[in-house]
Parts: sequence; C-alpha cells; structure tokens
Amino acid sequence: MKWMNSHITVGSLVFNQRVNSVRIESSRKKLTDTATITLPNLGKMLESSVAVGDAVVINLGYDEDLREEFVGYVASISPKSPFVLVCEDEMWQLKQQSVKPVSWKSTTLKEVLEYLLPDATIDVPNVTLAPYRIAGKETSVARVLKDIKSAFGLDIYFRGKQLFVGLALTEDVGEVVYHFQKNLPFNQDELEYVNSDSIRIKIEAESIHHNNKKIKVEVGDPDGEKHSLHYYNISESELRKLAEEKIRLLKYDGYRGSFKAKGQPLPFHGMVAHLIDEKHPERNGKYFIDEVVTEYGSNGFNRTIKPGYQA
Repeated sequence: MKWMNSHITVGSLVFNQRVNSVRIESSRKKLTDTATITLPNLGKMLESSVAVGDAVVINLGYDEDLREEFVGYVASISPKSPFVLVCEDEMWQLKQQSVKPVSWKSTTLKEVLEYLLPDATIDVPNVTLAPYRIAGKETSVARVLKDIKSAFGLDIYFRGKQLFVGLALTEDVGEVVYHFQKNLPFNQDELEYVNSDSIRIKIEAESIHHNNKKIKVEVGDPDGEKHSLHYYNISESELRKLAEEKIRLLKYDGYRGSFKAKGQPLPFHGMVAHLIDEKHPERNGKYFIDEVVTEYGSNGFNRTIKPGYQA
C-alpha cells in the first residue's frame, strides 16, 4: 500500500501533510491553470499569515516520491474554517501588468508579442497584422494574450514559469502509458469508444489576409459539433481543403470523454497518452491530452484526464 504525501509552500509557510484537499485544473485550451487549496484554519491563525500574491508551490506524491504539480500565486482567499486559497499559475502576474495602448499600421504577431513580453522567447507563425491596435487604459498583458488566443487559434499557456505561444500540440511534452488492466483501476463511466460513422462534425475555418480581409468557409454536418480553425494568407480553395482534411482527422474510431487514473504517473496536458486494453486490443491508441484535473484529499490522490486528438 502506498502512502500519500504532500509538500506545499505558500509564501513563507510550509504545509507537510497538513492539508484538507487540493484540486488542480490544467488545460491547454485555457490561458490560466488554477489550484484550490483547502487548509485547516486552527484558531484563525492563517488569516494574518497569507496574502494575495504570495508564491505557491504544490508537490504531491506517494511514499515521499514527490513531484511538482503546480507553481503560481494566491489569487483569492476565503478566510473561513477551513481556509480556502484559490491560486493561479504564472499568468496571474501578467494579469497585474498593464500595457500601454499602441497601434501599428502594419506589424507581425511576433512583434506584438515582443511588445507585450520583451523578456520572453517568442516562437510563433509568421503572421502579418495590418493594422493592429491595443486599446484601453486598463488593459492587462493577459487580456491581450486572451484576445490573441481567440483571434488566431493559438495555444497560450505557462508551463511552470515558461510561457508557450504557438500552434496547438506542437510542444514536445513526452508520453505516458495508461493500461486498463494495470494502472487504471476505476470504472471508466465517462470514457466511450466511438465509431467514426456516428460522429457529426462541423468545421468553421477562417483565413486572415494582409489587408485584414477575412475569408470564411464551413464544411461538414450542419448540426455537428463545431470546431474553429484559423489560418493566414490562405485562398478559399486551400481553406476548404484544409477544413475537409480536419474533418477526416476528427472522424476517427476512438475514445471520447475522460478517464480516471491514480496520482502516478504524472501527466501534463500536451502529453501523448498511450491507452492499452488487453481485452480490446483493437482499441489501443495514442491521444494528445487536452486537460488534467488533479484531486488530492480524503478520497485519495486521483486524476481525471481528457484525451483529445489522436496522436
């Protein structure tokens, strides 16, 4: 039997095992990862010891084999008993940083990101923006990143303290193996193997050109699950071809939903999950992980993992 262990630092405070629960939500589709820490507030001692902005590091594991699960800052405090801290990753810092309004007659996505993050290493597609404007006196760096993420379909997130900005699923994060008969002890009620002929997909594709002109096409099933694609300087015929290829990628025989796993191995979004089932070997396959929700507490050390596209 393995024993659960935790080591959590909040500012200058250290909590070894003295934690009611931890919940960490991490997704490549969200700008910010979050962690909710619930602690005993004996005699309300924590109320004067913890402040918004305090640095947070969460390490979890079994039998003293601890792994770093979350790095960030206290974003909000519920000073009750128990004491609840809602934390955000490094994006919290960018939410506190305002950006001066600026406009360009012609610029590139890389130039805009370098303006927002002068100390960051930027590796993004060569996209011309003409014109482009950052407006508003109270705009934060994080808000502009959110707008860029939405407009151009990029993945933007922190991996620890390193910011990633780029095309989806182009970061090499590694692979993790999940075996239904060995390290997936749960009843997987939320995971379903679906045949491609029962899947309905609608693709909305958009291409932005140098003069800011937008070309849009829709392909697939009108009542299908909607997916949006963003490209740059692509003709309408090329855009339609790419959208039809995306439908072929999405309409596959494979798993949909989410599955439950124990605390180890340690998965991250963007990793490739290799799913193996001895009872149904024809269903074995590899999928990119879109989201990981980690829960640690009286009910054990468990994860809910959402697979996405086939790898």
